[in-house]
Amino acid sequence: MIKHACATVLMMLALGACSSVPEQRQAQHQAQRQAAFVEAAGAPINRFNYTRFYAWEALGPRQMALFTRPDEAWLLSFKAPCYRLDTTTGIALTSQQQQVWINFDQVTALHGGLPCTIIKIQPVDMRRLKAAQTAQRQIQVRPRPSAAAGE
Repeated sequence: MIKHACATVLMMLALGACSSVPEQRQAQHQAQRQAAFVEAAGAPINRFNYTRFYAWEALGPRQMALFTRPDEAWLLSFKAPCYRLDTTTGIALTSQQQQVWINFDQVTALHGGLPCTIIKIQPVDMRRLKAAQTAQRQIQVRPRPSAAAGE
């Protein structure tokens, strides 16, 4: 009976450890993406103009990337953590005459998010970002060990 209980506890611990692996990978991926955007970001500016929004990506509780075209992005930083930004399916963004300003405009996660005030806007150098992304995806090709070497 004790052996069975110990085996059950060990199995539950092992399964719990396995379930955290995807979360750890997701957190690691998000940290790498955030670092790549921060590295590719230029000097802070007060505002940017847009004609439409192309896409967005949460980069942690206090930052997001906002794409106004496939080759144009802005790194937005928030005054406080922007809850639900990483799990929402959409966002709302305030603006005035197609301009987004620091300390005035806000991002809100749809379906229950609170407004997050934008305190910093940085243009993203897309060539630099793509170079960093390419470097993160490098594949090392190694020859397979021969069957004789393993014996």
